[in-house]
Amino acid sequence: MERRTYDHLVIGAGSAGCVVAARLAQAGRRVALIEAGPLEEQNEDILNLGRWPELIGGPLDYDFAIEPQPRGNSAFRHPRGRVLGGTGSLNTCIAFIPADGDFQRWVAAGGVGWSAAEVAPHYERVLATLGLELADLDNPLSAAFVSAAEAAGLPRVDFAGAKMQPGVGPAPFNRQGDRRRSTAIAYLLPLSRWSGGAHLHILPERPVLRLLFEGDRAIGVATHAGEIFAEGAIILCAGAFHTPQLLLLSGIGPADELQALGIRPYLDLPGVGENLQDHPETTIGWQTKRPPPPNAIRVWEVVLFAALDEGLAPQLMMHMGPNLVDGYARQAGFPSAEWGFSVTPNVMQAQSRGRVSLRSADPAAAPKIDFRYFQDGGRDEAVLVDGLRLAREIAAQEPLREWIDRELFPGPKWQSDAALSRYARQVSASVYHPVGSCRLGLSVEEGAVVDPQLRLHGLANLYVADASVFPLHVGVNPNLTVAMIGERCAEWVLGGVP
Repeated sequence: MERRTYDHLVIGAGSAGCVVAARLAQAGRRVALIEAGPLEEQNEDILNLGRWPELIGGPLDYDFAIEPQPRGNSAFRHPRGRVLGGTGSLNTCIAFIPADGDFQRWVAAGGVGWSAAEVAPHYERVLATLGLELADLDNPLSAAFVSAAEAAGLPRVDFAGAKMQPGVGPAPFNRQGDRRRSTAIAYLLPLSRWSGGAHLHILPERPVLRLLFEGDRAIGVATHAGEIFAEGAIILCAGAFHTPQLLLLSGIGPADELQALGIRPYLDLPGVGENLQDHPETTIGWQTKRPPPPNAIRVWEVVLFAALDEGLAPQLMMHMGPNLVDGYARQAGFPSAEWGFSVTPNVMQAQSRGRVSLRSADPAAAPKIDFRYFQDGGRDEAVLVDGLRLAREIAAQEPLREWIDRELFPGPKWQSDAALSRYARQVSASVYHPVGSCRLGLSVEEGAVVDPQLRLHGLANLYVADASVFPLHVGVNPNLTVAMIGERCAEWVLGGVP
């Protein structure tokens, strides 16, 4: 059995973990980056961005089931990457920086030091490393959607800087041509022995079973291959599902629930696993009169942000792609076609809150993931209903109307708010943006798990740096924000935050 010691352990080689490990190694720290999945750094299915749909449900995907949803679709699964790069190696690479108002909400929720101005330099580092490119919109169907949205009153905007703003335009991607630029590719692969490579040790295919403690310090981790120790900080970057699961398995969480599963509590921290949030979505699709040219390298090419109430920030995000995404609609009995296009309205600031908990004390068992979609009193589903109506308004405008043969799902018979709400929830899915299950904040009594410098409340040297620390969801695709969190965490670890 191996027994190794490093300066730092980074658990999880996802979008934040790769950033943290690279920055610490570049500073001369001996770092072990521990990943449950394989390296697969030369896998063409990962590197070629157009192949991302082929990865979903495959051997590099955890493919999580969710708990039954009384008011939503229980059939869909959440893909999460089990590979170097994490879900950043499986996703579409749509890349946005949130609106400043999202960070105002973080500060109000206890995120001292997380204002838009304070995080801006770290976003700049991420963008300088990843690089962004806009969708080309050389597909005339996607271009027609943008023009039709303009005709419906939405401004055309330039997302080249990746900043969210109301309007419609080609999506920004962390890519180069058709090649993915995940943090694994952009941060890890360029390392040489002169820029941290000699200090970074990537340990693949080592699922962490539990954290090891001594007093008020985390000192290492247990794996099937043996124990691995750290002389300094340990940074947990396993994501919104696995980070709370690992803390719970290690005895950190609500003590009564841990005892009921036969786990000895080490630290009673009730917020672990709570506050789970997502971007729920629905879909609407049209059959076209002719096939769109097959020159899109990805499913989604256009992004739209819209305010549904005058004077408020955008509440609705849409992705549009020049192909039919109709799996759940077909399962529900709605018609399909050989060619067409889909629009997916989704809720930018969902009010529903879910939970991640343990199914058992077995580390190999998947966690229980209950998003509690649409259990917020009606606001979230109302956003989707308004989104379906806006999508129809856009489809009625030229030049998009000229493409359309008929609306396939839900179809013209579905008109009332009640009917559209029933449809939206029946075929609902997710943009697969889980966050918030180990939220940052000042007070344990208010549900915080880590402090505003990402240190676990109650332990001296355990940090969490991934999507689980979001106190509130951002209104956009969160991958850039997760990488930004990695940049901030590395800076704090290196600076020895008191």
